[in-house]
Amino acid sequence: MNLNAFTKRQWLTLIVFSIADFCNAICVSLQAPFYPHEAEKKGATPTEYGFVFGVFELVVFLISPFYGQHLNKIGPKYLFNGGIFTTGICAILFGCLDMVEGHYPFIILSFVIRIVEAMGNAAFLTASFAIIAMEFPDNVATTFVSIIIIIVILLFFSK
Repeated sequence: MNLNAFTKRQWLTLIVFSIADFCNAICVSLQAPFYPHEAEKKGATPTEYGFVFGVFELVVFLISPFYGQHLNKIGPKYLFNGGIFTTGICAILFGCLDMVEGHYPFIILSFVIRIVEAMGNAAFLTASFAIIAMEFPDNVATTFVSIIIIIVILLFFSK
């Protein structure tokens, strides 16, 4: 991978995707330290809030092939932007769940928000892979690793 051979567009793509992946990781990961305590205050069992976390990965696993199949119809840019927007809004809504009164409304809203957030995350990830493959056809694997390394460095220095 020759870094001097990258065009300005490729550099911007690499930077934007690194920042977007970093922010996405923060949105999805920041919920884990706080949610179990809030859920227990609302009367939820560890099994219930465990399912709330688990349903996220299940939905991503199930919906990503659908997005991949319809990527040409939807468009990668639209899917990327829509996924980031949906994930961000759902992360904010998930943070507001402490204002919900009652056990069942809290758990139901938790599931709904996490499912919609997972759909947004799946859209973002599917579009990311497609756009990177289009922008870096000769260096797809190296580009993915570079983005992951940048995320790890950002996470390391954010502590």
